[in-house]
Amino acid sequence: MKYKGAMRRFSFLFMCFGVLLMLVGCSAATFAVTGSSEEGSQSNIVFAVAFQDQIALIDGKSLTNTTDAAIQQDSLFASQALPNASQAIAFDFSRRDSRREELFLLSRDANNTAYISVFDMTKANIANGDGALVSKRAVVEVGVGMARAENVLSPSNFCVTDIQSSQSGRYLALVSNQRSCDDGSFEKNAIDIIDLGEDLQAEPELVFHKDLNQAIGENSHIFIDQAAGVLFFLEGSQDQGTLEKLNIPNFEETTVLRNLDIEDIIDIQRFGQINDSDEEMIIARTTNYAVVTNYLDTATLASPIEYGETVKQIFPNASPFTPKGRFFALSDTELFIYDSPQLVNNVSTFVNAQDAFYEPLNDYVYLLLNGRIQRYNALGVFDVPNVSLDSFNVSALEDVHLFSWVREASVETTP
Repeated sequence: MKYKGAMRRFSFLFMCFGVLLMLVGCSAATFAVTGSSEEGSQSNIVFAVAFQDQIALIDGKSLTNTTDAAIQQDSLFASQALPNASQAIAFDFSRRDSRREELFLLSRDANNTAYISVFDMTKANIANGDGALVSKRAVVEVGVGMARAENVLSPSNFCVTDIQSSQSGRYLALVSNQRSCDDGSFEKNAIDIIDLGEDLQAEPELVFHKDLNQAIGENSHIFIDQAAGVLFFLEGSQDQGTLEKLNIPNFEETTVLRNLDIEDIIDIQRFGQINDSDEEMIIARTTNYAVVTNYLDTATLASPIEYGETVKQIFPNASPFTPKGRFFALSDTELFIYDSPQLVNNVSTFVNAQDAFYEPLNDYVYLLLNGRIQRYNALGVFDVPNVSLDSFNVSALEDVHLFSWVREASVETTP
């Protein structure tokens, strides 16, 4: 990922204010597919936004009925610089499918030293338009000098590119790709797991390290099924690989599937249950996807299904109001809706989105574009071919690195 030069604080606040105004405006929008939204029927969501070397929290609804610029700026109720001017790389949440109690933000500085910042989202309350990002513990610096559990190999180096959290947040899985930091590196990609202790306050300890059997330059993908306490990852050479699972915290490794085509893999994710069947996982490549049934036990891999487009990102739908087995796929120009095993609808052309996520509490899909955000009614896009949407112009939004929903806001007011 390439990053621009560091922004001045004023620029950061200005951008956040723009994102805030857009997101707040979304909450009052109406949709042709479902009728007018009722003001009191939507959950107030906090959004996490990473700009360059800053992270911010934004109240997504508090300014729906105001045009006062001073009040609007107050909806950016928390912001904080990342350690050592590091750049945001990825983040994950404990209890990511429900309360999202902790936010784990992975960042990397100019010397490729990685940091994990841990924030307590249960304390991300909005009190009279003010608040703070509350750190859960001291920042974890990821380096070869970290304390290691007995018999755990010491990594020769780190170039951390992704992070996954266990359900409680105690264990953090990291994947490293040395070539991302050094084009001339010949080191293998690796997986490392850090133990933060039961209350997330202990001295961080490296409790697992594994060099992957994977050709340099290929992407490594990891996914923690938080409910099951299992880490899944792909490894292999060239275009042939295996799907592996690693129990946490026993660290017992088992091969789930062999002879997988891992060329151009973009993601592996839990897919939910289709028609009340066993648990499903989706393995997504740029040109097709395949569903793995009963992936926690005796896994069965279905034949791959072509998209018909080159896809760069997928995210399954987790709404209680729509059938399982549906997911969103993002190409360079379109947002597609799939109802396994066939395409339901292409929602919009020429979206050119840089990132996207599904927010289940209100059933919305947010697309991050260059200079604006588009929001779709996720329930509606499955039912009709033409979907109305909210689109907002936001200056300098191209400098956003990460954004997602965090949790439903707790709003506190005092006299």
